[in-house]
Amino acid sequence: MQDDPDKLQLWSDTWLLEFHPDKCKHMIISKCEEQVEEEKDLGIITDRKLGFRNHYHRAVNRIMGTVRRTYTHLDEKTFLLLFKALVRHHIEYCTSIWNPHLNKDITLLENVQRTATKQIPGMKNLSYNERLQKLSLPNLKYRRYRGDMIQVYKIVQGLKPYDKSITQGFLC
Repeated sequence: MQDDPDKLQLWSDTWLLEFHPDKCKHMIISKCEEQVEEEKDLGIITDRKLGFRNHYHRAVNRIMGTVRRTYTHLDEKTFLLLFKALVRHHIEYCTSIWNPHLNKDITLLENVQRTATKQIPGMKNLSYNERLQKLSLPNLKYRRYRGDMIQVYKIVQGLKPYDKSITQGFLC
């Protein structure tokens, strides 16, 4: 039971990063006791089942709501600028950690972009794929896949430092 706190202390000492006692919380993952329903850390909301549905649901809907209230008329150019600068950033933040693997979560996340592209006048009646083609936007699943492939390339080529013990036996 004491191994985990000891490992955290060793990590803290190794990396010279101290834990701030007021910012430390614990989450018990058990059927018996639940003290915290969800926790936000590094901008990512994790629930007690280690799910991230609330993360992208809250962050992105809040931003899209702000865009809709602030800009009464969105043309394609304005939409693309706002979507790429404000919304997509929140969708893609730390995807290597919370990347959805369940079809229902992938669909829920894709619905953000699907709904957002309907806000542009003249595009509501087009299919989702037609809207993406007209706006020259890839779907979000493709962007996550592309980001993963870029990360793998950087690791394999030695362009990104990482803990080599993680991939021991997997990479040449």
